[in-house]
Amino acid sequence: MKVIYDLQAYTFGPYGGIVRMFNESISRFAAKDDFHALLYAPARLAGTPPAAPNIKTSTWRQLPGPLQPYTLARSLYKITDKLYWRLKGGDIFHPTFYPEHSDLFRLKSVVNVYDLTHEKIDKADDMPDHDKFKQIKRNALRQADRVICISEATRNDLYRFYDINPEIVR
Repeated sequence: MKVIYDLQAYTFGPYGGIVRMFNESISRFAAKDDFHALLYAPARLAGTPPAAPNIKTSTWRQLPGPLQPYTLARSLYKITDKLYWRLKGGDIFHPTFYPEHSDLFRLKSVVNVYDLTHEKIDKADDMPDHDKFKQIKRNALRQADRVICISEATRNDLYRFYDINPEIVR
């Protein structure tokens, strides 16, 4: 099995529950002979992902910051990004957080739900655009083949705020 992980959560900081959870799970999966991982770093990493012979880190990077405002550069990047991932291949896409957009959802995908604080508490933190974040989360959940909640409370909150098939939730 070949799993592609985006390392978005590793850009937030070197420590934290999400990074710790993925370090543990990727390391444990890496002990299996039939497991191969491709770690996709969408931006500069603040944390260090696990390493093993069957874990590879992608050399493909996000469009450089100075080029991001330009529509033509973004369009060319998206085309190249899609081609890169089609060539790399994979069986499962498992983002570490909620990706804003990803062609990798064409693969079977697993999305983790850590909490629903932004749904429960308006302006829960200093995030600049809460509504956009909730829409990104909604899109990721809609595209997921499997959703993993970190607790029963989180699963109950998920059902309260999102219309999601209970069959795909664990």
